[in-house]
Amino acid sequence: EAPSTLTDYGEFLKPLVSDEVEDIGKDGTVSLEKILELEPDLIITWDQQAYEQYAKIAPTVVYDTSNYETIHEEMVS
Repeated sequence: EAPSTLTDYGEFLKPLVSDEVEDIGKDGTVSLEKILELEPDLIITWDQQAYEQYAKIAPTVVYDTSNYETIHEEMVS
């Protein structure tokens, strides 16, 4: 499952997104009901403000890109 904001980000992602990926909404308007229905084992998000809601559904990791000074550092961490 992924927000359509992510899957629509660029043409380069289209070959990597299978028909099995379910749209859970756009960033900021993600459907908690849809996430709950899909019963995820893990949620990975950039949305720190949604952590408490997501954590009620499944273990949740918040990925914070502001912790890195370069894209290289972000990719290898």
